[in-house]
Amino acid sequence: MVLFTRNECHFRDELAIKEGLAEFEDHHDKILDYARAQYSKDQTFKNLITQLENEFVVTFEKIMQQDPNADSLIKEVGKSILEHEIIISNKPFGDKV
Repeated sequence: MVLFTRNECHFRDELAIKEGLAEFEDHHDKILDYARAQYSKDQTFKNLITQLENEFVVTFEKIMQQDPNADSLIKEVGKSILEHEIIISNKPFGDKV
């Protein structure tokens, strides 16, 4: 079980409101958990997450080494995976999760 501090919960709630997840009947964490479960079934998604994690690790190492190119690397993290199509399910679903 993951425990969040008061500030982390406040930030997560603000982010949910900003991203339009606060107006649903179900709690935004339940919606995100459902999305994670659906996306985790897709091998392309799994590969893209691995690629993103690898990009993050490389960039973080450059930051820790105070590499002068770290700023440009930060701007590029994740850009290479944005155009991929993910197929999660053919099942119809409504606002309820």
